[in-house]
Amino acid sequence: MLTGELPTTIGDLTNLQGLYLSGNQFSGEIPIQLAKLGDLEYLDLSSNELTGKLPPWIGNVTSLSDLNLSYNGFHSSIPHEFKNLSRLNVLDLHSNELSGPINTIFDKKIDDLFGNFLTIDLSNNKFSGPIDENIGEKPAMAPITSLILSNNPLGGMIPRSLGNLSRLQVSVPFV
Repeated sequence: MLTGELPTTIGDLTNLQGLYLSGNQFSGEIPIQLAKLGDLEYLDLSSNELTGKLPPWIGNVTSLSDLNLSYNGFHSSIPHEFKNLSRLNVLDLHSNELSGPINTIFDKKIDDLFGNFLTIDLSNNKFSGPIDENIGEKPAMAPITSLILSNNPLGGMIPRSLGNLSRLQVSVPFV
C-alpha cells in the first residue's frame, strides 16, 4: 500500500493515458503538476485519503473519459471548469464531502456539460435542494444511463422527466 502525498513527478509522464492509484493511502491534495498530463484518459484516485477542494485544473485535462475520485475527503462544489470535460463518460465522485445545490451541477448550461456521460455517481455527499423538474428533457441528458444521487439531502419530488434513464438511484434522505 502506497502512502504519503501523490508525487509531483507523475506530471512529468506527459504521455500517460491511464493513472490508477486506487486503494492506497495517499493524502493531501492532488498536485497541480498532474495538469500536464494532456493525454490522460483514465484517472482513478479512489479509495485514498485525499482532501481539499476538487482542483479546477482537472477541467483542463480534456482528454479524460473516466474520472473516479470517490472515497476521499474532498470538500467543495464541483468546479465550473469541469464543463470542459466533453469526452467524459464516467464521473464518479461518490463518498466525499462535496456540497452545493444540485441544480448548479445540472443547470441551464447542461448542454455544455456532460456531453458524453453514461454514468454520474454523486451519492454519499452533501448536495442539496430539489432536482430541476425538466432535467430529463435536456438533450445532453439523453446518453446518461445511470444517475446515482443517493444519500444527499435532496428535497422535492423525483422529476418525471428522469423516466428515460435505465438506472436512477435516489434514496433517503430525499424529502
